[in-house]
Amino acid sequence: MTLDIQQNVLLQPYNTMAVPAKAQYLIEVDTIQKVQQAISFADQNKLQMLVLGEGSNTLFTKDYKGLILLNRLLGLELLEEDDHNVLLKVSAGENWHNLVAYAIEQGWYGLENLALIPGLVGAAPIQNIGAYGVEVKDCIIAVDFLDFENLELTGMANAECEFAYRDSVFKQQSLNQRIITHVTFQLPKQYVLETSYGPLAELDSPNPRDIFNKVVAIRQ
Repeated sequence: MTLDIQQNVLLQPYNTMAVPAKAQYLIEVDTIQKVQQAISFADQNKLQMLVLGEGSNTLFTKDYKGLILLNRLLGLELLEEDDHNVLLKVSAGENWHNLVAYAIEQGWYGLENLALIPGLVGAAPIQNIGAYGVEVKDCIIAVDFLDFENLELTGMANAECEFAYRDSVFKQQSLNQRIITHVTFQLPKQYVLETSYGPLAELDSPNPRDIFNKVVAIRQ
């Protein structure tokens, strides 16, 4: 497999601000094998490496000397389903809001308060994203990642992720030492809505779609 590594790439398409910064090297990875090869390339060429999703919270003020790795791992797998819950394994390169919208369509709940948060699924556990009384940790069962040092895939259960307010082990101990590949969620079919946040409390007998639509309207 040949890596499609670009050189001297203008970063504007991957960044919300029109700053004319460039990456020395840039690659979009859509398979585990490509991730491993990209890490090996950076190691062999003694390049620093930065993993990005959508780059929605990143601003380059100057050229980046090294390899930027864009996580484009896609896929969604229904692992288990019963009358009460679904277990869903989602690739890290999937768009976060699209996942929330898909879950609502399927009648799977728990993520509706997190609608329209920018970024990809792989970024969600790093920051332990939260909004309107809900944190993503409450729905996460496990996080899979690839370690840069040994290029091996590893799984980490929720309790091992050290989730806290806007924090996790991935943010504190291993930022740019691992790349998250998949996140496994447990989503309930019988919902208990979180409506304690002001604008949501104003809704009259809401269902999960009402919460989803209200959060989207607020964010827009």
